[in-house]
Amino acid sequence: MDFKITHSADFAGLEPAEAYKDLAERIGHYEKSYETVRQEEGAYIKLFNLRATAHCSNIFGRMSKSVLPYLLALHSVPRPIYMLVVDEADEGAWASLPVGATRWVQACDHAAEIRILSSTMPQALEAASEFAALAQTAPPAERAQLSPLGRGTASRPASNRSDSFSSKHGEKYAERFGERVVNLVARLEPIVLEMEASTQPILLVAHEASVRTLRSFLLKPQSPAIAERERVDTSFAPSPTTLLEFFPSAGGGFAERMHDLAAACPRQLV
Repeated sequence: MDFKITHSADFAGLEPAEAYKDLAERIGHYEKSYETVRQEEGAYIKLFNLRATAHCSNIFGRMSKSVLPYLLALHSVPRPIYMLVVDEADEGAWASLPVGATRWVQACDHAAEIRILSSTMPQALEAASEFAALAQTAPPAERAQLSPLGRGTASRPASNRSDSFSSKHGEKYAERFGERVVNLVARLEPIVLEMEASTQPILLVAHEASVRTLRSFLLKPQSPAIAERERVDTSFAPSPTTLLEFFPSAGGGFAERMHDLAAACPRQLV
């Protein structure tokens, strides 16, 4: 209720006591009208008070493996999520972080609270470890799902893909990432659960394909192709010196800002 009256436009301009009274009256009307789902109606998941209690009936397969854990991960604790791209082809790109990264960490009030998740690739681990040292936070936790193809190997060329894949998903994407988007999304699901469940700020240090896909999830684009796991947002060109920040927006979801770490004094990008 706190989150609702603070973020919903319905309560803009109302005093907290008045907003609570209004919301409580709405809930009373809902309780008079809504009917409880019964077991004989079929499979269901009931979630009470935003993951405090869950009641499941006759669920199996994907519902129990993916949907239920996702619902249990949801919460209303505001926290930023950061992402940093590393170039899997350039082993020396992050031998030392740009000066701007040090300045950014010094200016970040919650730097020591950041939880760092890293790809298993050496370039990502090196950058993540340096960030952890700068922020004086816990060492990065390695996640193979954030690595190219999920196993720390370089992208396969487009010639390994069928013509139907290239026409459906785009030759450019196949060349750069060598993996079907549906497979990439599926293996990133555990990372999504970690992001959603965390009440701490999170920094993901990963490669372009993973960052593009997770960014598409957080910004909730309306493209049907993305929703059907056929594409990711290709309008965004990530840079290894750009730190992406996703922060809770009014009304729910995330908004985005970018920090240029290549500058001596990091500046926000449009």
